[in-house]
Amino acid sequence: MLAPRRFSFNDEFVGLLEGLKAQLPKVKRLIVMSDRSAPQTGSLSFIGEYESLLAAASPDYDFPDFDENTQATTFYTTGTTGLPKGVYYSHRQLVLHSICGLALFGMAGTQGRFSRDDVYMPITPMFSRPRLGFSLVRDARGVKQVYPGRYEPAMLVKLIKSEGVTFTHGVPTILQMLLDAALRRVSI
Repeated sequence: MLAPRRFSFNDEFVGLLEGLKAQLPKVKRLIVMSDRSAPQTGSLSFIGEYESLLAAASPDYDFPDFDENTQATTFYTTGTTGLPKGVYYSHRQLVLHSICGLALFGMAGTQGRFSRDDVYMPITPMFSRPRLGFSLVRDARGVKQVYPGRYEPAMLVKLIKSEGVTFTHGVPTILQMLLDAALRRVSI
């Protein structure tokens, strides 16, 4: 398995990373992501803030040629079925999963169809299989995307309404929290 050389994370986890940094000798550069104008950095050194680095980057990139079975991603599970573990997907697996998703949602009738007119907001972790495969489907469809940041039920309900979200997915626990938050708003 390839070890990451760069590590991006939300600034809410700076304290946690400060305690783990010594255990990550192969991580050479840190990139911070934040909704704040001045990200929290603690005692850590960062090469920059994600959005700023992205805005300053060149739109051109010469992609290297590699075998389709090369590892594309590494995710760490939450351990809901036992001990947490690292899993990876190859480029081939990601492409095939996405093609199947495009075919599935493209063949659906009016109900269940996913098109460029939809507004997508994921409410599952990135390592979750539904979100991972759907990441490429939503990009290929060219839909508007809404990213909530922290999963706070009242804020999620507000975003669904204000942004006109038409498509989302989540685990039962999060969906129950959304329903409860929506019911509380109605009863107020």
